[in-house]
Amino acid sequence: MNIKREKYFYFLTRIILLATLIYCSCPIFASEPETAEEWFNKAKKDNDQKLKIEFYSKAIELDSKYVDAYVNRAIAYYNLGKYRLAMDDYTKAIELKPNDPSIYNRRGYSYYLLGEYRKLLSDYTKAIKLDSASSIYYVNRGNAFYRLEEYLKAIIDYSRAIENDPKYAWAYYNRGNAYLMLEEFDKKAFGESYLAGLFVEQKNKNQALTCLEKMKETDPSSFLNNALRDKIGLLK
Repeated sequence: MNIKREKYFYFLTRIILLATLIYCSCPIFASEPETAEEWFNKAKKDNDQKLKIEFYSKAIELDSKYVDAYVNRAIAYYNLGKYRLAMDDYTKAIELKPNDPSIYNRRGYSYYLLGEYRKLLSDYTKAIKLDSASSIYYVNRGNAFYRLEEYLKAIIDYSRAIENDPKYAWAYYNRGNAYLMLEEFDKKAFGESYLAGLFVEQKNKNQALTCLEKMKETDPSSFLNNALRDKIGLLK
């Protein structure tokens, strides 16, 4: 009799446990998130991009100033190839958090994928102003200049990235490609500007001025002339 009773209670316990598991795991019975943060966390845990968008949207409905929700929803749009929608969310995030360079960088890359290289320059430039120590922002802007066939500007940005991070392999690789493209341009003018830059670093004002004069003779309209003149002006 005792054995039968033990079996009965064991069986009943298993049934209750199974029912509890079914109840907790079934979406019908599971309680929906109530706060923006709960919807945000639910979205982060899900691997389905469309569901992520749905959940982040719920978070935004509850908190229209939830910057991270806009950024993460933009990433989900990006993963689905919906770059315009991603840019809209990045734009909103920038309005709410204008001093975050990473958001400008992300929006700029969306422009890049759409081939709108001229538009992205302002985003990368803003990112650089906010965080000039980040090599990736220089490389990304350099890539835009490269696509626009402004190879000298691209080389300068790649070089700045290398100054920040001497082990940044892609910066060297991209700069090498830009150097190759210079065959269609005046290498002498760039060579003088590079040499002048070295003299500025050495604080050799006279030699830097000599290089500047040669640059003017070779290409009077080069944007490098004014940039170098400003640097030389800071030397004593």
